[in-house]
Amino acid sequence: MRSSEGFTLLELVIGLGLGAVVLLTASNFLVNFTKYSSNVIKSESSLMQTTLAVFEEIVDRISSSNKAVCGSEAAMDVPAVARPSGCLTDGTCIQLRCDTIAATNTPSTFSDDTVYTYWLSSGNLYKAVNSGAGVVIATNINTLTFERNSAYLNTITVRLRVEASSGPTSGTLKEYLDTTVVMRGKSLN
Repeated sequence: MRSSEGFTLLELVIGLGLGAVVLLTASNFLVNFTKYSSNVIKSESSLMQTTLAVFEEIVDRISSSNKAVCGSEAAMDVPAVARPSGCLTDGTCIQLRCDTIAATNTPSTFSDDTVYTYWLSSGNLYKAVNSGAGVVIATNINTLTFERNSAYLNTITVRLRVEASSGPTSGTLKEYLDTTVVMRGKSLN
């Protein structure tokens, strides 16, 4: 008499084979997902680090400047890089005059100053020093604005928004930086 309980050797081999295929597929999916997640995290981390560094540079320059000209305000009264025409109305650029040598802090003398110009164009943030050509210092910038406080002329608000332009998180706002900077111990314009 034969018992009907249990599996035959053939059924066990087929079951093990199907189980191996399922486990192999799942492990392959897990490895690919891990690589994908790691790449997304690395690219977003790099984007955020670059953005924060640029933001801190601009804030530092504003706080140590002798004069700042934002957006549609009058141009610098010394030869400087011409600002892109669009930023004259939308506030996406700033020109800063800073003393070249920290030991000779001369807010009223402009001959020893360095003029820094920052502007946003097509998602790229540009920087120019004195009359030099603009260089891209950050990409994927969604919004950058500079606004002077009308009551306190030595106070400037900087707003910066960043989003990835490509990749899996494209179009998602990733960073929003907003601060008010006071030009400490310098002139009021």
